[in-house]
Amino acid sequence: MKSKIFLYLSLFAGLAFTACNDDDITVNTTPILDAQSVVTGSADVTATTATLHGTVAGLENSSPSSYTVGFNYGTEEGSLNQDITGSIVDGVITAELTGLADGTTIYYQAFAKLQGRVTFTGDVKSIVTTDAVVTTKDAAEIGNFSALLGASVTGAPADATYGIVISPFDDEEEVRAGLIVPAAAGASDFALTMKGLVPTRTYYYAGYADLGSGVIYGEVKSFTTPAYEVDFDNDLVDLGLSVKWAKYNLGATSESELGGYYGFGDVSGVLNTTITKYYGSANLYDTELDVAAVASDSKLLLPSAEQFRELFTSCTKEWTTVDGVAGYKLTGPNGNSIFLPAAGSRTVNDVTEAGAMGYYQTGSLAADKYSVAYNFSNSNNSRINAPVYQALSVRPVAGRSFRKIAVDSDKVKFNNKDGNGVDGRIEIYNEYGDTKADSPVNIDDVYFSRNMSVTFSIEGINDNLVEGAAGSYKAELSFADASWDPSYWGGTPQWADIVNGDGTYTVSCEIADVANGAVVWCVELYGLWQDLVDTEKVKVKIESINLDAKESPIVEVAVDSRSGVFGNKDGNGVDGRIEIYNEYGDTKGLGVDYSWLAFSAGTMTVEFDIEGIDGNLVEGASTPYKTELSFADASWDPSYWGGAVAGAAQVTGDGHYTVQAHLGGFCEGAVVWTIELYNLWKDLVDTSKVKVSGIKVYVPSVVE
Repeated sequence: MKSKIFLYLSLFAGLAFTACNDDDITVNTTPILDAQSVVTGSADVTATTATLHGTVAGLENSSPSSYTVGFNYGTEEGSLNQDITGSIVDGVITAELTGLADGTTIYYQAFAKLQGRVTFTGDVKSIVTTDAVVTTKDAAEIGNFSALLGASVTGAPADATYGIVISPFDDEEEVRAGLIVPAAAGASDFALTMKGLVPTRTYYYAGYADLGSGVIYGEVKSFTTPAYEVDFDNDLVDLGLSVKWAKYNLGATSESELGGYYGFGDVSGVLNTTITKYYGSANLYDTELDVAAVASDSKLLLPSAEQFRELFTSCTKEWTTVDGVAGYKLTGPNGNSIFLPAAGSRTVNDVTEAGAMGYYQTGSLAADKYSVAYNFSNSNNSRINAPVYQALSVRPVAGRSFRKIAVDSDKVKFNNKDGNGVDGRIEIYNEYGDTKADSPVNIDDVYFSRNMSVTFSIEGINDNLVEGAAGSYKAELSFADASWDPSYWGGTPQWADIVNGDGTYTVSCEIADVANGAVVWCVELYGLWQDLVDTEKVKVKIESINLDAKESPIVEVAVDSRSGVFGNKDGNGVDGRIEIYNEYGDTKGLGVDYSWLAFSAGTMTVEFDIEGIDGNLVEGASTPYKTELSFADASWDPSYWGGAVAGAAQVTGDGHYTVQAHLGGFCEGAVVWTIELYNLWKDLVDTSKVKVSGIKVYVPSVVE
């Protein structure tokens, strides 16, 4: 009996088992196939043949001798009394029926049979043999959000209907299962404008003819929509809210045009499956599944649930019509307004409630397989949870756009941070400081959602330091938007800079939400105030403020896995050295190459993990160990050979450490790139026990 149970389970599961005796068996019952594994596909027909297609998922790791695939078929829908064995390649099942009569209707169903015992089947579909031919036309008039698509059909019966199927996937079966876009009735030679597309996406499409008892298709063709350039002056409306709203729906070119329909995470506008794995499963803002961000290079974004709540609660709402299209007019606190068409929604291929209901997508996930959406009619409006596959309208909000903020440097103040007598502060704006009454910047211009960088020049440090001054000082941003959230108060080493004296420096930060305005906006120079002889001599100038640069101001560069060799610095028997690269060291011989390295002036940050120090030091070892970067680019200039207090680390034992160095010019390649651990080598009992890992390097991005 036990062997019979085991065989039965094996038909459904991939097995992994252990046994201590005959009665102690553990079986992995993960199914090989389930009810969704087998899908009946399309068919290609002539007057006398039919090539049937289907797919099966889950047999990839099974022996071909353990299963059979093919099709059940017959001339009556309820009597599929014949079958044919098919071939399978990459999960696609194919079989050909021959010797058929012209005009014969065939019903068919894909199947997969395991061990000759258990069968899984797809849906029943039909096809009619015919000599009709569909010819797909090339795409024309391709725009950001639309394209002219068409086909011509010959030999079809008079009652046939026609149209286009379109998909974001290039597989022929995926295309044939794609979004159905019908043509005008009786139009066997037609062209239609496909709207609601997404810029920079590639689409695959084919013409079709529905013969009543089956569908025939033309050749699959493709096209790519061009990029869309957002006009921030004309495409967005300031309603007096926390964020600006787009004037039109995504996919539309006027306020009364409905635009496209987009499932949660659908970045094509044509996804029509109800299988939820094809959609988003987390919040989408400014991700690869944010359709507004994809359409605009993140200059527009899906609104959050909170932003839509603000829109509906802070604006007056009026059900009205624009150019004969019904919808909501929303007027903001400042008197400006936008119009949201009541476009309905789409599920699979069917658009419903257009003109009666508006359904608008957010970038917020509500729960498993549901997104937060807002709907409205002429009688009410509400927040709802929509299935992720329900395709809704999208009204984007302003997202990331690179901008420079004008600054009056004569109004920027250099003072003591919070009166602590220790730290210097460059005050760009401070609600509680000297700049509140006479601001160097227009706070209303401060709007960003990704990153900020501030480049400043400072003079009056050189020859103005007390005896014993540190001579180098960490500079970091402090920032809080008008609501105090989002904010940044320092603490991320790679976003700081090291001020070594008079010169030009850059500090930056990244945020995870939209910042509007500012309550505190300063550059902190830690320890500088207490080291100055005369603070009045220090003069600062803001050279530039950049918001939402396309590339982050600070980028992580790839580190060769062979970097991190630990050895003795210059064979001096005293100091330890971690080689990232050394033209004259071990890494050169290992084939390490950083000739591709390039970055702008600023601070390099290197993080690393070290182990093998703890329990491996001689008696009387001189911990801690001062640790610094050494770096020279391929031309030896710029370079840094240590000496600055800021940017150095004190290695006390095994752990994670960060070292930094300010480099005053554009760097290309490297000839020496090491981390020096002074006095460590001589204090180690066994130097071979020391291992270095986890090296991460951050540098300023290249400024064009």
